[in-house]
Amino acid sequence: MFCAKINSTAQNCKEGAKHEIMYRITWDRYVNFKIYKYNKNKNTWKKIDG
Repeated sequence: MFCAKINSTAQNCKEGAKHEIMYRITWDRYVNFKIYKYNKNKNTWKKIDG
C-alpha cells in the first residue's frame, strides 16, 4: 500500500487507514501486477490497472 505524497504524511498513510489517496499494488509469482485505488465511499479497493 502507498499514498500520494502530496496529500499524506507518515501518520495518516498506514495499514488500516481509510483515505481516498491510498493505492495498493499486488503481484503474483509470475510478476503480474495489479494496481488498486481505495474508494472511501464504498469502503472497497477498485482495480485501476492490471
